[in-house]
Parts: sequence; structure tokens; C-alpha cells
Amino acid sequence: MLETVVKSSKEEARKSRAKSTLEEYMCGAHLRQFKELLTAHRRDLIALADRAALGDVDAASDPVDRASQETECAAASAAIARARRQIKEIDAALLRIEQGEYGYCEDTGEPIGLERLRVNPSARYTVEALTVREKRSRQFGAN
Repeated sequence: MLETVVKSSKEEARKSRAKSTLEEYMCGAHLRQFKELLTAHRRDLIALADRAALGDVDAASDPVDRASQETECAAASAAIARARRQIKEIDAALLRIEQGEYGYCEDTGEPIGLERLRVNPSARYTVEALTVREKRSRQFGAN
């Protein structure tokens, strides 16, 4: 009987600790911090895309100059496309913040982790879930 009580109290303590850790995990301060970080990064990406879009384009008569301009134009187009993809990811992360789902894996529901989110604030998956997705993608060619 005493053993059952001890096990029960240990289990309750573990659950309580897990609950308080999760409550602290994405508290208001964390959400504000990540929202500010994502908003600033979004603003930087928009400025970068704008600068890339405003690149100098002349009607160069020299074939070498034209080739150089085409290369620069292709690089600018790639930078703009990359910025647009990142802006979409940031917008989705900001929406998850508003919906109260930010910081939790879309596949497992587990916390992604503050360290991972600080490195990649628009992360949607835990490292483990992402690894599973990548293996599945390599195996079956789909997510």
C-alpha cells in the first residue's frame, strides 16, 4: 500500500513538473520575443527582395556584358524567390503564434524547443519529426 502511494506521488510530481515546464515553454514573453524576431526578419527579407528587384538592367550591346547581366538577373531572381518562400514561412509562423500553436511540432504536437526556434524561428517540426520526414521522403519520394 505504501509503495502504491509513493509511486502515485512520484507520478503526480512528474506530471506536475511536465505541466509547469510546458506552461513556461511558450509563455507570453517567449511568444513576444519570437514574434519580434520573426517580424524583423520578415522586414529584412522584404528589403532584400526589393533591392534585388531594383537591380541595374541596361540594354548592353557587348555580348559579355549581356551575359554578365543575365547571370546577375538570374541570381537576383533566385534571391527574390528564396525571400518569398521565407516570407511565407514567417507568415505561417506568425499565424501559429496568433492561433496559440507556435513552438509545437505539426506532426507530433511535442515542443520544438527554444534552442531550435532561436536558430530557426519558423521551424514547424522537432528535429526527430523532421528526420522521419526526410527518411520517408528519400524512401518514398513524398512527405
